Amino acid sequence: MEEIKVRAIVLKALDYKEKDKLLELFSLENGKLTVSLKGVRSPKAKLKFAGEPLNLVEYTLVNRNGKYTVTGASFISSFFTIAQNYSNFLISCVVLEILNKVTVSNEPNSELFVLALKVFNELQQNESSGFVVLTKFYLEVLKILGFAIKFDNCLNCSKELSLDAYFSFDYGSLVCENCKSFYDVLITKNGLNFLKDINSCALENLSEINIMTDIKSLINILNKNLEMRCFISIKSFAQLSLL
Repeated sequence: MEEIKVRAIVLKALDYKEKDKLLELFSLENGKLTVSLKGVRSPKAKLKFAGEPLNLVEYTLVNRNGKYTVTGASFISSFFTIAQNYSNFLISCVVLEILNKVTVSNEPNSELFVLALKVFNELQQNESSGFVVLTKFYLEVLKILGFAIKFDNCLNCSKELSLDAYFSFDYGSLVCENCKSFYDVLITKNGLNFLKDINSCALENLSEINIMTDIKSLINILNKNLEMRCFISIKSFAQLSLL
């Protein structure tokens, strides 16, 4: 019987049996883990915080025949005040689902874990637009997964992109007008400069970014690109259209 300790956030929680929960955790040390949390739905359960999304918790886990059970938990910090801003809460749901869909069980990804904590911290502080933070998250996730977007030159012919550009879902990057296909999507000069600014800006400085374009359209492009690159579907993304 193996015991481990991991620092993790809850990606997804499902009710299980009468009082238990099954959790998808994203941990720094072991990547994504599926664990059971016994008795947490009881009114007097002491570890309720350990079954809630947007809490950073140190979990003590016991591995019995390949299945993990939570035997202890220590609260580290919470990003739960994000829920006070409805827009940012929906954005955090998209972030959690993306993390769940792009991570692999038992494969640590410290870059992605640190990025997630920084994104939740920015959403909680509410100093930057949540949509700007989400745009940065998409760009960084694509980089970490090996699908970085090149903003300076056409991916096909290497021509400098100084005016309007087109996003190619075939290439997963930008092309010039001469190389575009019928299905490629226009990104205006303002949109291109906006993406360049976010791409080069540190997360903690995003409040300095001015929104001079249709940011929701750009996020739609980034989400579709991520879905196509990773063969996934982000169901919670549809809720953002209501904002």
